[in-house]
Amino acid sequence: MAIQVFIKERSREGEKFTATVQFDALGESEPLTVENPATPEQEQELEWYFEQWLNFPFTDKARAERAAGIIRAYGESLFAQVFRSDPDVYAEYRSAMGRGGVTLQVIGSPEFHALHWEALKDPNQPHPLAVDQPVVRKNHKAVVDPARVAEAPELRVLLVTARPSGRKDVGYRTISRPLIEELETGKLPATIDIVRPGSFRALLQHLEATRNDHGDGYYHMLHLDLHGAVLTYAEYQHISEQAASSSAHLFKGYGCSPVEQYDDERAFLMFEDGESHDGNGGELVSAEDIASQLRLHQIPVVALNACQSGKQVGATETSLGSRLLQSGAQLVIAMGYSVTVSAARLFMTRFYQELLAGREPATAIRSARLELFRDKARKGAYNREIDLEDWMLPVIYQNTPVQFRFSAAAPRAAFAMPRYPKPATAYGFFGRDLDVLEIERRLLKRGNLLLVQGMGGAGKSTLLHHLGWWWQKTRFVEQVFYFGYDLKAYRLPMIIAAIGEQLGLPLTGRMQEDRHEVTRYLKSSRHLLMLDNMESITGERLSIPNTLNDAERQELKGFLQELTGGKTLVLLGSRGNEEWLQPNPLNQHRIYDLPGLDGEASSQLADKILRDIGAPNYPDQPEHRDAFKRLLRLLGGYPLAIEVVLSNLARSTPAEVLQRLEAADIDLDNQSATAGKTDSIIKCIDYSHSNLSEPARQLLLTLAPFKGVVNKRWLEQYSKKLLAQPVLAGLPCEKWEEVLREAEKMGLLKPHENEGLAEFGYLSLQPVFPFFLNTRLNDPAQAERKAAIETAFREHYEGIGDFFGELTDSKEAGQKQAGYALIGVEYENFYTALQIALRQQQSILTVFLNLSNYLDKTQQHQQGLELGRQVMQGLERWPEELIQGQIGYEFVGVLVDEIGTRSMKLQQFQEAEVTYSKALELWDGMTIPSSEQKGTARATILHQLGMVAQEQRKYEEAEGYFKDALAIKIEYNARYEQASTLHQLGRVAQEQRKYAEAERYYKDALAIKIEYNARYEQAGTLHQLGIVAQAQQKYDEAEQYYKEALAIKIEYNARYEQAKTLHQLGNVAYLQRKYAEAERYYKEALVIKIEYNDRYEQAGTLHQLGNVAYLQRKYEEAEGYYKEALGIYVEFNDRYEQASTLHQLGMVAEEQRKYEEAQAYALEAAELFVEFNDQYSLAIVLGTLGRIWRATKDRGIIDKVAVLLNSSASECEQLLDEAAEAEGSKKV
Repeated sequence: MAIQVFIKERSREGEKFTATVQFDALGESEPLTVENPATPEQEQELEWYFEQWLNFPFTDKARAERAAGIIRAYGESLFAQVFRSDPDVYAEYRSAMGRGGVTLQVIGSPEFHALHWEALKDPNQPHPLAVDQPVVRKNHKAVVDPARVAEAPELRVLLVTARPSGRKDVGYRTISRPLIEELETGKLPATIDIVRPGSFRALLQHLEATRNDHGDGYYHMLHLDLHGAVLTYAEYQHISEQAASSSAHLFKGYGCSPVEQYDDERAFLMFEDGESHDGNGGELVSAEDIASQLRLHQIPVVALNACQSGKQVGATETSLGSRLLQSGAQLVIAMGYSVTVSAARLFMTRFYQELLAGREPATAIRSARLELFRDKARKGAYNREIDLEDWMLPVIYQNTPVQFRFSAAAPRAAFAMPRYPKPATAYGFFGRDLDVLEIERRLLKRGNLLLVQGMGGAGKSTLLHHLGWWWQKTRFVEQVFYFGYDLKAYRLPMIIAAIGEQLGLPLTGRMQEDRHEVTRYLKSSRHLLMLDNMESITGERLSIPNTLNDAERQELKGFLQELTGGKTLVLLGSRGNEEWLQPNPLNQHRIYDLPGLDGEASSQLADKILRDIGAPNYPDQPEHRDAFKRLLRLLGGYPLAIEVVLSNLARSTPAEVLQRLEAADIDLDNQSATAGKTDSIIKCIDYSHSNLSEPARQLLLTLAPFKGVVNKRWLEQYSKKLLAQPVLAGLPCEKWEEVLREAEKMGLLKPHENEGLAEFGYLSLQPVFPFFLNTRLNDPAQAERKAAIETAFREHYEGIGDFFGELTDSKEAGQKQAGYALIGVEYENFYTALQIALRQQQSILTVFLNLSNYLDKTQQHQQGLELGRQVMQGLERWPEELIQGQIGYEFVGVLVDEIGTRSMKLQQFQEAEVTYSKALELWDGMTIPSSEQKGTARATILHQLGMVAQEQRKYEEAEGYFKDALAIKIEYNARYEQASTLHQLGRVAQEQRKYAEAERYYKDALAIKIEYNARYEQAGTLHQLGIVAQAQQKYDEAEQYYKEALAIKIEYNARYEQAKTLHQLGNVAYLQRKYAEAERYYKEALVIKIEYNDRYEQAGTLHQLGNVAYLQRKYEEAEGYYKEALGIYVEFNDRYEQASTLHQLGMVAEEQRKYEEAQAYALEAAELFVEFNDQYSLAIVLGTLGRIWRATKDRGIIDKVAVLLNSSASECEQLLDEAAEAEGSKKV
């Protein structure tokens, strides 16, 4: 049995506490002195580690490791103060540990509690004390009147879940479902009641109702799964003002005491807004208000997986945990800092597992902490996984030991009413947390009837079945009644009879009387009535089975109207909006548009499928990752589509599946032959398609080439292209509006979920619908029609491509942004048009340029290179005679832009040079009628060859190419095009430190761009002028140029390009020793580079962050940055840039007197600078080697430098001495 160890605060002087330690209640109290082992700076580091690092886990790794080290050192220091200051105390501790362990009770003031007692660690033990032994905090004065919990046959928990921001909520996964599911396997009988909605008003009303029914002391625990914070009054006011100025609101009212101005800080929890009917907003509720309810209703235990619920600041009771303890709670589980969603779920789930296994709360908490200690992997921002020492975050406050009194658990009576079964799914039920919360919120706030509308395969029926099981399981409803119109035409008499029978009502067989009795019963108690697949009801004219005639529909409508306003919840499921039920009982406010699964849930489902079918883990394989992501994106989060499509990955790669989807040559119907339309994706779509009118089927067949979206505003233009094809001349294109309405009703398409795109005319297609249509067109009898549709589609997207090109070429920032955004929406359709053009051996220019420009804009150079290679393979299969004229121009364009330029951007210079040279040879051999066109295109290729030479520091060669290109552009008076080459000549001069010449070239280029009002293009030249000014130490001038460039990039939403200028602003600040400002700019730049996955460019910014850390003597941090930068340079084989970073690593080692390590780094850097003939940088490195030589007198340095420079040892010794003396030899 564990020994109780009491650490009691006696007094405080300054930062020191006088305390005692006592083993067992009857043991002697031994005096001790305790003070915070951490300095204020170290406390700030811990706060940064837990509160901020997760937001940007790509940098500061050394700092994070240092913070984790603080925890260990803190724990060992605190342990020494408590248990090692007196040998007798330590002997007693060792004895207690040998006799079954200890339970540590820390008794004292808030300041005493503020020490990190969970970090306590015996240096001789592998784990911190709290991981293996319970640690609890207690007040000096025990609560006089602890909560009195009634004897019960089960553990009773009241759970409140609130996510006021909906899908914008950072941590929107909820804890409720995994906890409820644990009840299935728990040994201890338990009941978890859920407060719905998650508002403070609903909590108070639930507690009052429970008090009326059962008296006080009914619940053992209140579990609050919501966000919390410790706020100053100014912060509280700021949140209130922000809410007041937005569409959201911060409600303060029902059951809350007024928040008067206060000093220090107070703790709050964020509930959902109990007054809002749209669910948009939240209410901050103080810890005092919550504590008063705990006292009133005699609830002894509170579990808080809320941010900062255990954070203690200053001498007042500021934290949620200590406030609740002070107010009478017997046991509070809180969190010291912000806790990740994954950690909260891991901790709370294990905690409940242990409770349900019969463990006492303190032991359950210790087991849950051990789980966090053993599994430290957490998801940070950008889905980056890191290890976090958050096992110390759970903070346990206890007034008195919690003793739950459980009566003998009599065998539970058989469930009196039918149990609604848990839905059987092939791979499990994933996500939908927010959909469930939102559906509950709408039913409770907007009325008790709701239509869940979604396209075929969205998972409507599965969700409805889940809600039936979940709501009955959690006692939200009593009985569940489900009627699916895919199975039977349920007329109202059938529904009344089935409900009456299930309820055990004495029905007479007379319809009106029975209807009245069932209606009365449903309105007076809460049940769930679900009518699913209602799109069948109105399908009589389309020969759909299970329809209802008009009189039957009106009868059912009247019944639903009678149920509105009652207690029973009514859920309708349909692919359409069921207009026949509008405006009463149904209206637009009572329709929930069900989206696909969110990204996280889709990924979880995909991961489960891959594991179950034994497929490789494609998301983790770089060569397959992009194709897998594209495949998952095309499936739109639709569970049924994901299941049947991804099952093919057992035999094929993601790229192969994509190709086979495009060709409609893949098995997407691996369900049983008897599967219904809600189980089989093909039957699901075939059901909808076959029951459309003949004109609808004819027209919808022309949507076969579309992927993901179609814009209904552009169908008129598409129709013209279709009708121009003889075989399609009879299409009823005038019926598009009617046909789209039919298709939407049948769940084959719907308005785009982005409201702006929907208003612009965009419709989302059911993900597998285009595949289904293509299977119809693959019939040999449809070959001519298929070719005609593909031709019309290609021509249509050539027209759209011209329009988008005008937008992206616009000088207006808004139009340019809109153009790129629309290409992103239409990317898959452009890609399809490109494939058709290649097969038909038609011009690819317009559709290809849209794809290429979009990949440029989003910095997806590897994908662009792969696209270019695909197109080139297609073009090379064309007859030679076609590769002339316009087609020849396009052929060379692919070589130049998509393969050559992208190879260069990916640092693959040899492939780029070979590609450009091949393009130049092909172009020179082509017959081009226009000498101007031939000349200017030749100039473009020469320009690109110049850039390749420049990137390889072959400046003379680069200058020759650029001057040849410029001469051609001048010859043909291509004045605007001259600007880009003048700009590059400026770059060549700049990189050779010919700053006056560089400035002249840049200003000539800028003048042309201003002349042609090329505002966006001006930004690049202004940026370069900033670099030239910076190199000449004209920092104010440089900053002005950079800020002008940045303003233009922001104006045009050129987010990626902003990174370069932010980096340079960091450089200007750095050179002026404004290190905090520099670090801020660098990190802003790095965020963007990571966001765009530009790994190579990240290296330069990481290097500069290393410089900032180095000059502030943060050597561990600097080393971490430099090594990360060096790893990237090695990955990209950039040997020249490796040299500078190696030299900086050498200087870090030198500062720490690690001379052997410093020498190795510096010599490697020197070798590289010799290789690239960079005398300037070599001189700096020799200065470093000279200082190391002076410090160590290691003759080996002299010998190695002599070999490197091919000179004598005496000459090298003199050279190193001179270099070490040179001013600025330590310059970064």
